[in-house]
Amino acid sequence: EISARHEFVIAQQQMQKIIEEEEKIQRKNEALEAKLRLTKEQLKLIEAAEDEIVGDKLSELGAWKIDVDTEVIFDKKIAAGAFGIVYLAKMRATGRKVAVKQLLSDQVNQDNMERFF
Repeated sequence: EISARHEFVIAQQQMQKIIEEEEKIQRKNEALEAKLRLTKEQLKLIEAAEDEIVGDKLSELGAWKIDVDTEVIFDKKIAAGAFGIVYLAKMRATGRKVAVKQLLSDQVNQDNMERFF
């Protein structure tokens, strides 16, 4: 038979375990919140970079007909894929940063142009 004192000690131990588990959960939540804040800060940096590159004139962007030999200063390659290579560049006339995609000739056909562009 368990005495009232013994039951009280067992209840206190169980309560301590519950408190420790709650503290562990709280620490995990705080770590996740810190990661979320970091992710939000990274998103803000990306959006700021997009604003710097694109500016507030997104509606002006589209399929530009430009002479890349005379109108664009290429900076560096930033991506490559099945259809081509993307470069970071600058328009000579305005200094505006742009991305220029060079299509791979073996991928340029009417079906792909209609499907992807």
